[in-house]
Amino acid sequence: MRWRAHGLAALAAVGVLLVTPVAASAQAAAAADPISESQREWLDEHGPLRIGWPQFPPLAMAGPDGDAQGYGVDVWELASLKAGVEVEHVIIGSLAAAVAALRDGSIDVLGGSGPREDLADGISHSEPFAWAPTGVAVLLDRVSGLTTDLTGATVTTVPGSPLEARMAERFPAASYVPYPDTLAALSAVDAGDVDAFYGPYAMIGFMAINNDLQLVPYGEAGSDIVPISSSAPIDGPAAAIVDTLRSQLTDAELSLTHVRWTGIDLSDPDDVPAPRWLLPFVLAVLVVVVLAFAFVVVLRGRVRTATLELRELNAELEGRVGRRTTELHDAAVQLRRSNAALKRFASTAAHDLKSPVTAIAGLATLLHRFDLPKEERDDLAERVGQSAMRLGGMVDAMLEDAVAAGAHSGGVTGDAFAQWVREVTDPEVHIVGGAIEIDVQGGHRLLEADVEVLRRCAVNLVSNAAKYAVNETGMKITVRLHRVGGTYELSVEDNGPGIPQPLWAQVFDHGSRLVHDSRGFGLGLSAIRDLVQGAGGSIRLGDSETLGGAAFTAVLPVVPLAEAADDALAALLGTDAEVS
Repeated sequence: MRWRAHGLAALAAVGVLLVTPVAASAQAAAAADPISESQREWLDEHGPLRIGWPQFPPLAMAGPDGDAQGYGVDVWELASLKAGVEVEHVIIGSLAAAVAALRDGSIDVLGGSGPREDLADGISHSEPFAWAPTGVAVLLDRVSGLTTDLTGATVTTVPGSPLEARMAERFPAASYVPYPDTLAALSAVDAGDVDAFYGPYAMIGFMAINNDLQLVPYGEAGSDIVPISSSAPIDGPAAAIVDTLRSQLTDAELSLTHVRWTGIDLSDPDDVPAPRWLLPFVLAVLVVVVLAFAFVVVLRGRVRTATLELRELNAELEGRVGRRTTELHDAAVQLRRSNAALKRFASTAAHDLKSPVTAIAGLATLLHRFDLPKEERDDLAERVGQSAMRLGGMVDAMLEDAVAAGAHSGGVTGDAFAQWVREVTDPEVHIVGGAIEIDVQGGHRLLEADVEVLRRCAVNLVSNAAKYAVNETGMKITVRLHRVGGTYELSVEDNGPGIPQPLWAQVFDHGSRLVHDSRGFGLGLSAIRDLVQGAGGSIRLGDSETLGGAAFTAVLPVVPLAEAADDALAALLGTDAEVS
């Protein structure tokens, strides 16, 4: 970023060096008033500079609202604006009337008139501010009878203008026919009363179009160019002001104005010098462009850096939010499981524990209050002991149910899982006498499943099978764990009497016992169902095709291996020990 700052500083310095001369030049030009102090005082007392214009379209003419317009008027409007001089344009019907107005002081300047005999005494003429290409206009059917020097032809022109003398010089073999005004002269040619009209092409075209005159150019167009200047009394300040105004105009400005009104370009491209301010202006524009480009480059770099930083912050924030969301979700799941376990515990305590507690209390009262024979006292004591053992078994089952609701995952191989199931279930199987077959797929590979859920399912299902699988042939239990597609299937089958199909839907209900005896309290299968469903799986009951008894199958989804401590459940139970 340091080189960019240095580059910008250098470019700014160059820009200042280039722009300063331009600004200084503009300020100097603004400060230098082309009008002298005495002339400015005269204008303040006199008011607007009055310019009289003879009706010479399109040099000067009255507009639809009576205002002055034309390229001559526009030229002097431009000059007066550049010099800061207020002017007033007056359209006068004829050249003679305009000359008279200049003589009697009704106007200060006569615009659009070259030197004249009646303006020779005491009148100053300015440098030309426009040029008028002149030529001959005739009717189309008169062309064949004319020669280029108009020998024997009758010719007319702008009455009272310097063109009268110029026409006599250019066409000495022609006869001049005067008319009171320009439109009358052009109309005489159109009517066939006069052979030709000599005058400015711009005026001829303008008058012909606006008056529907059928005239065409004849001879060499533009061969004669007449200068157009302005006149003012020598003894008054207006003449000097006119010269000053004329000095404010460039040939290019004059030519552009002429082209706009007539379509005729009188300038020579080789003679039009470039303005003095053009080079500094171009350099200043280039500097501005370079500075803008450098600014855009720097800005884009900063925006790109800020965008990358924002993306990194967003990614980090999204990661934090995602991790926190996962933690909150896991905690909420564990809390819901724990709450469900506590609800089941409370429900069981309220209903199932009431009976043995009542029995113990009643039997103890009998033993205390009545003098019973020894045999009856021994029988009551045995019954108290049986109720106490039943109560203890129920408490153990409820605690096992609560622990099952908060089981967590841990990585283990297939062989290790099979060995663990065998070690845990072998004592219970050995007591009742029987055999257990364990088939776990995977060998030395880690199980990609919730291992604690698998462990709890296996222990509870084997314990449940051991209670009911004993018959005359001996107890047989088969445990299988196979991966099927995107799931693991854990099945426990036995050779017991099985469960009738109409009762399958009731087996997993909380507190449901299909056989009311001391072998169970209806809590284990309900806990296993909730545990499996909480892990995103399902459990079903069926008939064993190989052993003939019941077949329980838990289906669990394949999940990435994870090591997680069940902090939420441990805190709920008031212990820091690992839940297993």
